[in-house]
Amino acid sequence: MSRQLCWWIWRRLFVRNRDAQSAVPSSIFSQWIAVLLEQPYNMLPPENWAELVTVCRFPEDKAVSILLFAQITKPHLVLNKTWRIFDESAEEGDKVDFDIQFEHGRHEEYWIREAWEKVFRPNLTAFANELEPIVISNLTAANTLKTLSYPPNQNLDVFGFHRQSISPNSQDQFPNAIDILIDAARDILDYLLQTKPQYVAGRIEKYFESGVPLLRRLAIYGFGKRSDISPDEKLLWVEQNDLL
Repeated sequence: MSRQLCWWIWRRLFVRNRDAQSAVPSSIFSQWIAVLLEQPYNMLPPENWAELVTVCRFPEDKAVSILLFAQITKPHLVLNKTWRIFDESAEEGDKVDFDIQFEHGRHEEYWIREAWEKVFRPNLTAFANELEPIVISNLTAANTLKTLSYPPNQNLDVFGFHRQSISPNSQDQFPNAIDILIDAARDILDYLLQTKPQYVAGRIEKYFESGVPLLRRLAIYGFGKRSDISPDEKLLWVEQNDLL
């Protein structure tokens, strides 16, 4: 489909909740969302993809809302020329940096957060199991793409400076979409700690063993909030993993 046709379909779907005349039944809405998702990501601006999630209805549109969330939180590589382009002694490869699109857009950040707060977070009972692997996969992919700009270092936390704490922090003054993924991972982890403590204990171990510094921080956060083990067991885990 052409970019213009995609935009017209998006516009019609986005106003589905405006009034009775604009209403689009969930069955038709889901079909057209599926058609749009088959198109290249850049056929719509990032904020338009995110806006579609905010008009999803729960539980009727659960399946397509999950597909849309996976789409809007998937990291994409952005190439940037750096200041080294003016350095004649720099190698050709050193004149380009790699970023992910989350660090460049603010419009989609607003709509992704709206989607998380209004569609997904209030309904984690229905969404948590399916969203957890999507969130972790996209965080891992974001870490992998971001490390392309740095010398090889398995222990380097490329998001450590931007996001210093898994918990809400007043120092996180310039959030972007990566923060929403981190918040989503934390919210899902908190929910699973309350409802499936044994299951989430295994997930926490996998996060810690992943080799992704951000996921290790998430694991430490989650392990500290476990209510199924004693403080002594928590301390022993910290000592065994050289976290002191």
